[in-house]
Amino acid sequence: MRPSAVRRPFLPFALLGLALLLAVLPVVAKEAKHIAQYRTIVMAEAGPGVQGAGEMDITIDKWSTEDERAALLDALKKGGSPGLYEALQKQDPHGYFKRPGDLGYKIRFARQVKTDGGSKVIVVTDKFVSNVNFDASSEFLNYPISAAEMVLDEKGNGTGKMIVGCRLGFGEDSELRIEVPSNQPPIPMTKIWEIK
Repeated sequence: MRPSAVRRPFLPFALLGLALLLAVLPVVAKEAKHIAQYRTIVMAEAGPGVQGAGEMDITIDKWSTEDERAALLDALKKGGSPGLYEALQKQDPHGYFKRPGDLGYKIRFARQVKTDGGSKVIVVTDKFVSNVNFDASSEFLNYPISAAEMVLDEKGNGTGKMIVGCRLGFGEDSELRIEVPSNQPPIPMTKIWEIK
């Protein structure tokens, strides 16, 4: 029997093995692409006078670029809050917020600013990351934006706040600013630690 006739039946198995390997590689790459992942303890009112706490993970796959930040700033100047909200929805996902049992909320903007003792991280989504009851006339119903601001030390530990139903703006330094509605105080993030 010729050597080539012996090897030929094994060719389909080799191709199948290669196909399986190529199918697995994107999954491995997807899991490894996170650049930062934080676990937070978020306080919230469970009822009148009752405080509750729950975990939330904030996973960041990429930081927003200068061009993406400039696009939001330009949209705000030209179209006000409606224009900025529309531009925010067009931004590619940069990660996600996720509570246990949730499918998660896509992060549309993620910014890290270095500080003397660590960093400040701002992440924004175009959804309400909570079951918040707003007054029916509230303008924030038109722009369901949620944002988290985290103040972290060099090890990625710290505290922060989450604002549900907020408005976004830019300061004189062109950095993103979060406007907190008077009738919806920030939700404390009493503990944050990096889990990556």
